[in-house]
Amino acid sequence: MADDPSVWLRRRMRDRIPDLEQPAIVASLPRAGVATEAAASAIELVQQAAERIGEVEARAVDLETRAKALVAAAIEKLRLAEQRFHIIDTKRRELEMQVDGANLRAREVETTLTAAESRIVQADAELSAGEERAATAETRAQEAIAALAQVEDAIRIHLLDADQSSMNQLAMAA
Repeated sequence: MADDPSVWLRRRMRDRIPDLEQPAIVASLPRAGVATEAAASAIELVQQAAERIGEVEARAVDLETRAKALVAAAIEKLRLAEQRFHIIDTKRRELEMQVDGANLRAREVETTLTAAESRIVQADAELSAGEERAATAETRAQEAIAALAQVEDAIRIHLLDADQSSMNQLAMAA
């Protein structure tokens, strides 16, 4: 039914009432009966057409109502989707900020760890140097103790020899 309804109705009426195109001066009675019959048929066709048009209009209204409902539902879904998008986008930004903060803290911890490792290496070097100095000092101390023991022994020997010489001189003098 791509045609205009009025064009359809005219064609339909032309098909049903072929005498409409004849001149209006018709005097015979049988023709009047045919005209009455044709008029009734035309009225019936008009009623059928009106019913069809009413059905089409009702269907169009129904389709329009459903289309409007679908559009409204789609708009609501779109609005909800946009809200969810904004919420998710906000959360994404918050998470990105948290990740950036965590990365910053991780870099700070890494810097602190590197500095601590450097201090540990320096402390190990100082400890090793201190241990070497302590070992050297211990060796010197042991050498000093040994030297002191030798000095003591030498002093004792010298004193004992001096005491014995004194005693020998006293014994010889007596």
